[in-house]
Amino acid sequence: MLSTLSKSLAKRYGHVHGWNNSMMNNGYYIRYFSTTEDGKPRVLFVCVANSCRSQLAEALGRKYLSDIYEVHSAGSTPSTPNPLAIEFLKNKGYDTSELYSKSYADIPKPVNIAIALCDEGDMECNSYFDTSILERRCWSQKDPVKVDGSEGDKMEVMETVYNNIEKLMIEFKEQSLKDLKKN
Repeated sequence: MLSTLSKSLAKRYGHVHGWNNSMMNNGYYIRYFSTTEDGKPRVLFVCVANSCRSQLAEALGRKYLSDIYEVHSAGSTPSTPNPLAIEFLKNKGYDTSELYSKSYADIPKPVNIAIALCDEGDMECNSYFDTSILERRCWSQKDPVKVDGSEGDKMEVMETVYNNIEKLMIEFKEQSLKDLKKN
């Protein structure tokens, strides 16, 4: 059974290259939208190392989106979660015990929406262009880890990036809920 949001996305993005008309069900493409057992579409937050920006986004995504999306993060060359990012999230009250760096290959397919968080110049994630991703967005954010300066300087940039992502996350959820109401 397809979720209402999956149907909404299918209506909106039904023209996606490679979809097979024989996979129609009541006018909805189902090849990519029967994504999870509970019918939620998948959202993936992507950056190169899956160590900082995408970890912040995964934590925020679980907070704001988990009622309507299955939330994941990954990187093209995953490393380990940055200790400053983990400390930052813990200070914000998040449980970080389940956060770890993942490769795109580790994420269940298909991915309904992938959101890249890399700076424009860091956009090396070949996985972001994989054909199993149905929609792509870019929320380009400065990498706090690469900031020259003290740990305090990096944490200040992390706060800015976190606030930017949180604002975008709330707008994304509001738009998703509006799309649901339209259908």
